[in-house]
Amino acid sequence: MMAFMKLIYKLSIMILTTVFITALILSVYSFSVQRSLINSQLIKKGQVLARLLSAAVVNHLISYDFYAIKLLMDPLTQDGDIESVALIGHDGYVKMHSDLNLIGQPWPEPLDSALLSDSEVYIQKSSRNQQNQYQFSSPVEIDHNRIGIIQITLSDTASLLLIESFGIKMLLLTIAVLFLAVIIGYVMSRQISNPLIELSTEINRFMMKRSDTFDHTGQSNEIINLKRNFTSMMKELQSSIEFRVKTEKMAVLGNLSSVLAHEVKNPLEPIKGSAEMLKIKYPNDPDITRYAQIIQSEVSDLITFLDSFLDVSRMNDLAMRPLDVNGALEDILTLMEYSLQKEHIETEVHLSRHRMMVWGNGSMLKQVFLNLIINAIQAKDGEYGYLEIETGHSGGMVQVRIKDYGSGVKEEELEHLFFPFFTTKKEGTGIGLSTSRHIIELHKGSISIASTAGAWSEFLIRIPTLKEDTDA
Repeated sequence: MMAFMKLIYKLSIMILTTVFITALILSVYSFSVQRSLINSQLIKKGQVLARLLSAAVVNHLISYDFYAIKLLMDPLTQDGDIESVALIGHDGYVKMHSDLNLIGQPWPEPLDSALLSDSEVYIQKSSRNQQNQYQFSSPVEIDHNRIGIIQITLSDTASLLLIESFGIKMLLLTIAVLFLAVIIGYVMSRQISNPLIELSTEINRFMMKRSDTFDHTGQSNEIINLKRNFTSMMKELQSSIEFRVKTEKMAVLGNLSSVLAHEVKNPLEPIKGSAEMLKIKYPNDPDITRYAQIIQSEVSDLITFLDSFLDVSRMNDLAMRPLDVNGALEDILTLMEYSLQKEHIETEVHLSRHRMMVWGNGSMLKQVFLNLIINAIQAKDGEYGYLEIETGHSGGMVQVRIKDYGSGVKEEELEHLFFPFFTTKKEGTGIGLSTSRHIIELHKGSISIASTAGAWSEFLIRIPTLKEDTDA
């Protein structure tokens, strides 16, 4: 639970920091854009006012009505952007100023001769304490004689204060909204995190019992760790379900085999014997001979089928002893030599030159090898076939590889191939491979298959090697 609380805290801090920095960057950018626009407007404003005022004071200068000129200047000084307004004569003395104390004083800056010869508004820009100041100078003409200039000084100080005030308010509003969003998000996340906390607790409790699969790394990232443990738990549950289904199927198969042994198999031998007696008693009757032969053949097939069920029920108590796997394989290959030749299957055998000793039951392992070789014969695709058999040691295990180049198995069928009663053959029972896997598992080994449909299939059997025979 503390891990998830830390995660929520980290996420909240990260989101808060990200949004705050974003808002700060946007505020700075907005301030820069607004200041640029304001300065542009100040320049236009100063140019217009300088032209208008220089034209307006001409008539009053003719009559020396400086009071009227002052009345023209007074409204301009009420504008927060305008710092000062001055009328300067061509002799360099102040004729009228928004600050009455400066009237009659020499202008502190020398007048540029261009100001008295150019009809355009002259603009000067200066910066002070990160504030921009503009001076707009426009000539005053009487009968085309330039007798002075109007100078208006504007500053962006008031506008900057307004922008800064607006920016502070927007930043405070952003922080307030963000803080409210974090609170709402925290409340909502608790509604989501509480079930996750409970799920994580239960998964960790389950996985800690499975010390072989519980991953103690990556605890700092709770979500990834939860996902990893949840995936492991699901695999474990899936494996348990499959094992239980397989166990129940094998139990059903064992019970069914016992019933079939008593109820079906016992009468089959008399039936088979009676058919043989009919052939002996009526040797010259071809119909009786033919039908008796059919009866014997079908009964033999049925007995073979029932023996497969009986093998499963007898496997729970195997008589184990040291066994050479190479010897068991050679016995089966000798037994199947005629069948392999008859089916035109070329066999390439590579048996290890070392002894392949395991602790096992010879007859049961031979049944596994027999099932796989029969499957290889039945998987033949065409008139001829090819079979590879190889034995060896690897990692303290005896390995037997049986590979046929036949019809192969489809990828979607591979995971079901060892299930009881599952078969890809039209006349198959689905008992052989499930029985083979059960036998190998009783020998504490494993059997797996790799296949490409229409090309090949390879079975790999691994059984622990006897300790005294691991010198290979």
